Amino acid sequence: INLGQMLKIFGDVHNKNSLRNKAIQKNLLASKRTGTKLSQLIDSKEVTKEKRKVHSIFMPGSLFRFCFDIVCMVLIIYVSIATPFRLAFRAEEEKGRPVLFDIMADLFFMVDFYLRSTHFAFTSNGSVCSDKGLILQKYMKSGMLLDGVSCLSILEVLAPNLQLRLLSLIRVLRIPSYIKKLLENLSLREIRISLATSLLG
Repeated sequence: INLGQMLKIFGDVHNKNSLRNKAIQKNLLASKRTGTKLSQLIDSKEVTKEKRKVHSIFMPGSLFRFCFDIVCMVLIIYVSIATPFRLAFRAEEEKGRPVLFDIMADLFFMVDFYLRSTHFAFTSNGSVCSDKGLILQKYMKSGMLLDGVSCLSILEVLAPNLQLRLLSLIRVLRIPSYIKKLLENLSLREIRISLATSLLG
């Protein structure tokens, strides 16, 4: 092994990398100056806009998203059981009174509506999309209307006699999509689940 020759090779590589980095920095500066060819090819405002991405906790597969979807599922199951039960078995004079936990659940679902329409990134064709405009478009095609209407159940506080609590049951229709999200999160965490066969067998 010729150490002198190796050091010469490493030195040449280092010099080439330094020249390349300087050229890149020069080009980036030129792209920000109006009137240059690079500024016409590269819109620095678009680059800045592209960097405005959502926080990492809102990315698919994050621990926050995983826990958030679990809480959504639990609250939907609670609403699907508690709401018909109260309407059927509560005394007539108590049916119009909102329950504090139901109001807290409504507030949580409003936060859920906001995050899913602006912050929750999604995967498309193997890549993560975190553009807020595309997130909104995706949500509009996958349950935004149902979630928006169900959030109106919080108006029961203002009009307790209109039985607006029934609107919260609309979220039951979203259970399959939440199950799909949970399975995707588990898959991203490399957890394999055998559906029901392990329980039945």
